Amino acid sequence: MSERWAKVLRRSFGAGAALAILGLAMAVFYIKMYEVYAGSAYDPQNESVLWRAPLTLGLAGFGLTLILESCLALVRGTKPVEKQPVS
Repeated sequence: MSERWAKVLRRSFGAGAALAILGLAMAVFYIKMYEVYAGSAYDPQNESVLWRAPLTLGLAGFGLTLILESCLALVRGTKPVEKQPVS
C-alpha cells in the first residue's frame, strides 16, 4: 500500500472514530432527556440507541471520508519530485 492510500485510510478512521464518539454522546443525551420528559419511565427499546447511534455515525463518517479522500487522491495523482541541485 502506498503512502497516499495509508493517509486516506488514516483520515477515514479518524473521522469515523470522532463521529462515533459524538454519536455515543448524543445517544446518552437522548436517554437522559427521555427519562426527564417521560417521568423517569424506563423503556428497554431505547437501550439500542446506545449502540446504533455511534455505529451509524461512525460508519457514515468512515465511508464518506473514504470516498471523498479516494476521489481526491485519484484526481491529484502522483507527481514526480524534482531534486534541486545542492550548491
